[in-house]
Amino acid sequence: MPPIVKPRRRFWRPVAESMRLGKEALVRRDWDAAVEHFDDALGGDKHLFEAWIGKAHALIGKGALGKAEDAYLQAIENNPGSIPTWVELIQLERAGGALAAASANLSVALRTHPGNPDLMALREQEQRETRQDEADLALGRLRELLASNAIEQAMLTYSELERSLGDDPRLLLAQGEIYLVLKVGDLVELIHTLTRFTRAVPDAWEWIALLGRLFLRPSPMQNQRMAAALCEDAWRISAEHPRAGIGLVEAWRAIGKRKLADSLCQRLAQGSGLEARLAGVLIQME
Repeated sequence: MPPIVKPRRRFWRPVAESMRLGKEALVRRDWDAAVEHFDDALGGDKHLFEAWIGKAHALIGKGALGKAEDAYLQAIENNPGSIPTWVELIQLERAGGALAAASANLSVALRTHPGNPDLMALREQEQRETRQDEADLALGRLRELLASNAIEQAMLTYSELERSLGDDPRLLLAQGEIYLVLKVGDLVELIHTLTRFTRAVPDAWEWIALLGRLFLRPSPMQNQRMAAALCEDAWRISAEHPRAGIGLVEAWRAIGKRKLADSLCQRLAQGSGLEARLAGVLIQME
């Protein structure tokens, strides 16, 4: 009978020792050793935030960006209050070309930490880098024409958008703008469609803000509390975009948060562009 061979037991270092060795390996740029040491630490405590961060940094050094992203997500799960970790995750995703994931995670971060300057700077950068195409420019013209009461030209612009956009969800924005000013269209169906879209794309702040404003309008679907919650969400995840702010002013007024609404309205009116003019109109309606 052959001798019985017992399986070798892996020697586990104390967590603190593994963390020390992992950090030393990072300094030496010995990425493989760093990953191994941080994995050892996680074997002792899988919720150790610092070990997940160290592992993420080592994986970036190795060029394993997908695995580094997973490590960052684990770190955030264990410490969602760490703003630098959110920033590093989003910057990593952008660098790797995962722009949709970066935008979605930025929205989650802004919901968790509304108004944080580092996160707001990332959103502002994202908005600056987003290329406007002809449809975006036409949507801007539509809003301007509606605000100026140039109804015939606005409807012509909408017809052009309807032909060019097809199934593009930006057509919902155009339909909503038309309804908000002219009350033309099927409001209930538009609310249902927007609800489905925003559930599928939870970081689509423009659609969320529009849905909130439509819930304020008289219909069987009217729900002022829901409207306020949606407009507040859009305000946070848009990094306080003035367009989301207009909806929030309307919603806060509707639910009786008059002081907050008036303060925000004054702030928006001090800006520039269409939303500043709309805020000025809202001030006159006080």
